[in-house]
Amino acid sequence: MDVSRRAWSGSRRARAFYAEQQRLWGQLLLKFIPDRSIVEEVLQPFQGAVLGYLITGNRELGRRALKRVLSMRKTNR
Repeated sequence: MDVSRRAWSGSRRARAFYAEQQRLWGQLLLKFIPDRSIVEEVLQPFQGAVLGYLITGNRELGRRALKRVLSMRKTNR
């Protein structure tokens, strides 16, 4: 995970890459969740779920975590 190593070092290039990825993920999620505040709230767990799936091939843990975040959001309204 070279990108992670660069991000941890805090290089300008890594920060720019991360910011662009955040922007792209946000745009994608806005197509499914039309509320920007919710998108920002679930973006981190969503990215973690995707990363976990890519590394392990197991989608279940990420799916459960995202369902939990979204259900907590519903009950807080």
